[in-house]
Amino acid sequence: MNPRHMNSGEASWNLCLLGKAELRDGDGAVVQLLTRKVLQLLAFLSLHSGEELARAQLAETIWTDADSKGARDSLRTALANLRSKLPAGAIEATPETVTLCAGFINCDAFGAVELESYAGDFMPGHDQDWIIEHRLHLRSVLCSDLLSQARAAWSSGDRQVAIELAIRACEVEPFSQEAAQTRVQFLEVDGKGSEATRVADAFRVKSLRELGVISDVRPAAKPEDLHPLATAAEWVLDRNPEAALEMLAATHSEWLTMPVELALDLHRRALRSTSKESHARKLVNAQTVYLFVLAGRLGTRIGRAEAAYQSAVETGDGLVAARLSGALAYGYLSRGEFEKSLFFAKRSVASAEATKKPIIEAEFEQLLGIIQGQVGFTELGMATHAGCTAKVETFGTPQMIASQNLLLLDALIKQGKIEQAVQNHENAKRINEACGANRMQCWVQFGEVVLNMAVGDNIKAKTMLEDIRKLGSAFGGHSITAMAEDWMACIDCNLGELETAAEAFARASAYRKTLGTVQSVSERSHVRPARKMLKERLGIKTLRAAYLKAAENQMAAGHLI
Repeated sequence: MNPRHMNSGEASWNLCLLGKAELRDGDGAVVQLLTRKVLQLLAFLSLHSGEELARAQLAETIWTDADSKGARDSLRTALANLRSKLPAGAIEATPETVTLCAGFINCDAFGAVELESYAGDFMPGHDQDWIIEHRLHLRSVLCSDLLSQARAAWSSGDRQVAIELAIRACEVEPFSQEAAQTRVQFLEVDGKGSEATRVADAFRVKSLRELGVISDVRPAAKPEDLHPLATAAEWVLDRNPEAALEMLAATHSEWLTMPVELALDLHRRALRSTSKESHARKLVNAQTVYLFVLAGRLGTRIGRAEAAYQSAVETGDGLVAARLSGALAYGYLSRGEFEKSLFFAKRSVASAEATKKPIIEAEFEQLLGIIQGQVGFTELGMATHAGCTAKVETFGTPQMIASQNLLLLDALIKQGKIEQAVQNHENAKRINEACGANRMQCWVQFGEVVLNMAVGDNIKAKTMLEDIRKLGSAFGGHSITAMAEDWMACIDCNLGELETAAEAFARASAYRKTLGTVQSVSERSHVRPARKMLKERLGIKTLRAAYLKAAENQMAAGHLI
């Protein structure tokens, strides 16, 4: 048996880190450790319980202000203190590594944190980078869970419970626009217009005063913001859930044009409304996985998605297999597992070809070109896009044709064909406007950013990026939200606004960390010169401080990026 996982019985020692920070022994008595740093070390080891951690990493993480020798000496002293306090065998150490063996200590702040067990912020009063990141991560996760519960309660008709859950979400993440807007919308529909207005006004004032952020939280959603497919699906869902399921399954890629959270909500409600097994249900489930990826919330669902993909392959359901493998391609891309991403992108094309439907083949050939470009095969990606253009234009939906116009922009710009690139963008914009308000709006605007940067108009490009930022990830998805911040940082570097650039990079970095996502190879390549400039011009200390400040502000504001 691996000694790192040996345990003679259920752990009886408790490390309490929510709402306070203390260690309690098996009798419930508080254990006094030598210093706050020792407690921070134990908390970090608990986060990685059962893992071998390098001493150098621990020293650098906990004793950030000390030199290398001083940090290693402090780590040695702290470990001696922990060994003297913890049960025998809890700490294993070699000259190079340290392990907190699993099963000796229970910790309330790692793993799933439910509302009932959330006693307050993670390690209040401690301000190391990793502590702040985990604190904000827990707030974000719990707020999202509360909002999901609130929406479910609202859908089932329990309006008061929904409002109370929305209020609790606002308490957990006081600067979350999503939580505040959800609360405002619930109050408004419940006939409490005055209270909705008061809550919205108070939130805007607080955001401006404490964060310097002009909030978009408002009562009364504009009718023109509604997506036509979403409106139709809502109508059918209220009357015939099975028909709504069939509708969502029959829309090819149009459902991908809905604002992400709206589409996700519709798909999940349609699945909950009927349990009858059918091809449509399998397809809508696959589309739901795809939407979770776009929302940056695939998480532990990735294993189930792979199993569902394998099942679809075995049963010969090419479209379901294509949808799931496409979702997995994007999911692994966002996690930085680029070989797996490319593998599933290729599998999505193979599954699409099995359907013998040109519209499906065209859609997933587009996807393959995107993945090829994002994982570093730029020329190959461009060639794939060029190769499927005729198929897209002949068989594709209007939205696919608009996407194809945008996907060809980079190649046209590199070839110096700026006028053709502008024409492509105008075509995409015109199609998007004809199809009504949809998620494509973000990518059309991003295309305009690319064009403006190509001709050197950084100011206009930055304005467009700020517009994308205002739309938010619930509308366009997590990827474009983070990319917009990175591109703004690059523009700020070009304009000499280095501290503002550092803050933009920090917002994107903190946002990605909360979702467990990373930059693609293409994105890293784009921002590398700007990051290098910041390190050289600002210095590591100033840069780190800017990152820490911006990350705390961004996360406390509930992903206002």
